[in-house]
Amino acid sequence: MKREQRRYTRLAEALAGARRALILLHDHPDPDALAGGLLLRRILRRGLRVAADIGYGGRIGRAENQAMVRELRIPLIHRAQLRGERYDALALVDTQPGSGNHSLPEGLRPEIVFDHHPLRRSTREAVFSDVRPGFGAVSTILFEYLQPAGLAPDRRLATAVFHAIRSETQNLGREGTPADARVFTTLFPLVDNRRLARIEQAPVSPGYLGSLSVALRTTRLFGEVAVARLGRVPYPDAPAQLADFLLRVEGVEWVLACGMHQRRLYLSLRAERHGAQAGRVLRRIVGDRGRAGGHGSMAGGRIDLDRAASAATEEARLERRAREILGVAHSRPRPLMPGRACPPR
Repeated sequence: MKREQRRYTRLAEALAGARRALILLHDHPDPDALAGGLLLRRILRRGLRVAADIGYGGRIGRAENQAMVRELRIPLIHRAQLRGERYDALALVDTQPGSGNHSLPEGLRPEIVFDHHPLRRSTREAVFSDVRPGFGAVSTILFEYLQPAGLAPDRRLATAVFHAIRSETQNLGREGTPADARVFTTLFPLVDNRRLARIEQAPVSPGYLGSLSVALRTTRLFGEVAVARLGRVPYPDAPAQLADFLLRVEGVEWVLACGMHQRRLYLSLRAERHGAQAGRVLRRIVGDRGRAGGHGSMAGGRIDLDRAASAATEEARLERRAREILGVAHSRPRPLMPGRACPPR
């Protein structure tokens, strides 16, 4: 408890004199970012008496994430409606300066950073940072601040954090730690199971079903590596959603999924093995053409396409690069669906 109290005291000192803070999530926030933002807002508003808003810069496209915002009444402000002059403090949650996956204006430095991805050098410039790459969810890190703030989770907050840890770690089976497990089991009796069911069983859009159909028809297997070139996708996190699905295919150890949304190519890499260094692998695949980062078994990235660039050409380059790095450059392609010929490339 002494360690948690010290961290809370340092957070309070970093925000001394602040009247209103902006909590900025990464673009296209997932359940962990959403719950982490909700936790920090509660800590700032009720613990430190600092007004706080939660902002994001992209799009919430996945049906479960939309349902989470709706069911748990998570107050979000899109960057288009944000007025920077209102805030005298800035916090990043589930992302860091220089990661390229948030809408923090170039040159602006946050005072506060909370994350569970590998520490970036630029994060050290923040007044206060709590970055613990060993944790499965950033929500677990922020949950530790409730008790020293004299706060307890209500059903709404408990449901958000429980769902975040469950989603981020796949029921503690993917990079879950004892700390994640403690929070997970602590919150279980407090969860609003009806709302949780409506979140986890949210109706999917026709656009997602279309992308799933493309993935089933066109994914190719190279040994234990699956590559899904999805073409246009309805929302930026569709490749991540489909990569999670394809990793369940028998015999698949790695999945690379990529798709284009509004002249950006979004990539998702998944690995079956814990500690596979997926973030490092995806950075090698992307190279200097874009940005990428992630955990041991999951990573994401993006590449901005100029007007002359072909998404299909870039996807083909990424596939070749992934096959080389993952050691299946000479493997013959097989279709995912038995009895289907691989589509021409």
